[in-house]
Amino acid sequence: MLSLKNIDVEKSLSRKRLIYSKDFLEYLDLIFYPFAQIFGFVICPYLIFFYELDFENVNERFVGYYMLPLVVFNGIYMTIRMFTQLRLKKIETNNTYILNEQLIQEFAKNEEFVIRRKKRNEDDCIIFDKPHLEGKYGRTAVLILKGSQIYYTFIQDGFKLNTPTFISHLLFGWRLKKWLNKNAFNTPLASG
Repeated sequence: MLSLKNIDVEKSLSRKRLIYSKDFLEYLDLIFYPFAQIFGFVICPYLIFFYELDFENVNERFVGYYMLPLVVFNGIYMTIRMFTQLRLKKIETNNTYILNEQLIQEFAKNEEFVIRRKKRNEDDCIIFDKPHLEGKYGRTAVLILKGSQIYYTFIQDGFKLNTPTFISHLLFGWRLKKWLNKNAFNTPLASG
C-alpha cells in the first residue's frame, strides 16, 4: 500500500491536490509510467499505422482505422490520469461534519474498505484501503472533511508500479455520493 506519509491537509485543500511526502519510487513512477504509455500506446501504434499496415487488406484496414485509435486513446487517457490522479474532487452535502464522518465510516464498512487512518481532529483526513490479490495490489481512498464538504481522491497502488485507475475513481465518487444522499436521513444523528 502507498505510505501516504505526512499528508498536508491545508496545502492539499488550497491546491485542490493531495500533498504528501513521496518516496523515490513514487517519483520514478511519475517519470517511467507516462514515458512507457506514450511510447507503447501512442508512438508504436502510429508507426504500425504508417509503416506496417496494408490498407488493401480489409482486416488490416479495420485494425488501422478502428483498433489503433482505441489503443492511442487509451495511452493518452492513462497518461493524463497519471498526472491528475491526486487531484481532489469535491462533494457538496447538506449534512453536518459529524454526520458526514459517520456516513463515510459506514460507507467504508459497507464497501469492504479497511480504514487505515481515522480523523484525529477537524483538519485531518480519513484513509481507506481495499486490498486485492493477497495484499500485493490495492486501492486507496483519501477523504478530507471540511464542514459540509468532502474532498476525495482514489489511488491504485501496485506491487512495483503504481498505475492510475482507469474508471474506478469515477465509480468510487458515484457510489460515495449515492451513499451520502441515500443514507443522510436514515442515521440516528440525522433523525435525533
